[in-house]
Amino acid sequence: MRFQDDDAFVRRVTGTNFTNSDRGVQALYESGPWSTQLSLTNGSGGGAETDSGKQASWVLQFVQDGWRLGASANFNDSDTGDRQMQNVFAGIRTGPIAWLGEADLIRDDLPDGRTQDGVAAYVEANWRFLKGHNLKLAYGYFDPNRDLDEDHRVRWGLLWEYSPFQFLQLRAGARLHDAPPQNPFDNRDEFVAEIHGFF
Repeated sequence: MRFQDDDAFVRRVTGTNFTNSDRGVQALYESGPWSTQLSLTNGSGGGAETDSGKQASWVLQFVQDGWRLGASANFNDSDTGDRQMQNVFAGIRTGPIAWLGEADLIRDDLPDGRTQDGVAAYVEANWRFLKGHNLKLAYGYFDPNRDLDEDHRVRWGLLWEYSPFQFLQLRAGARLHDAPPQNPFDNRDEFVAEIHGFF
C-alpha cells in the first residue's frame, strides 16, 4: 500500500510526485526483502536543461509481509540553488488498520548564500471495514523554515474509498488545512469527490 496524494506536503514541497517526471537513468537491485534504486537525472522536473548540474536520488527499503521500512536521499545540484533531502518512511499493518508514515528533511541553498531547513511529515491510517471499502484518516505537517516560529502548515483528511472492482476507485471526503492567515492556499477546507482508473 502506498499513498498517492500529490497534494500531501511530503509530495508537493519535495517535488517527488506523479506529476513531476524527469529525464535520466536508473539502476535498481532487488534481493529477497531488500530493494534499492539509484537514479541520476537532469534535476529540471522534465523541463529543458538549464545548467550542467544533475540530481542524484537513492532509495533503500526492506519489505516484509506485514510491514516495510525505508530511507532515501536526494541531492539536486542547480545554479539557482542546491537542494538536499533525506527521508525515512514506513508502513505496518496492525489488525484491521494499515499505517503509512514519512518524514522528510529539506535543505535549500538560497540565492543570498544562506541555507533554509524545512521539515515535512505525513501519517495515515487505513481501515478496510468491508470488502472494497476503505476509510482513510490522514495528517500532514510542513515547517518551511525551522528558524521561524508560527510558519508551519497542517492538513487533516478523512476519505472514504470504494473499489467496486479491480482498477477502479471512487473517493469522497474532506481535507482541512490550517496555515498562517497570509497563505490562503494552505489555509482552506476542501471537499473532494474523485474517480480513479488504474491502468
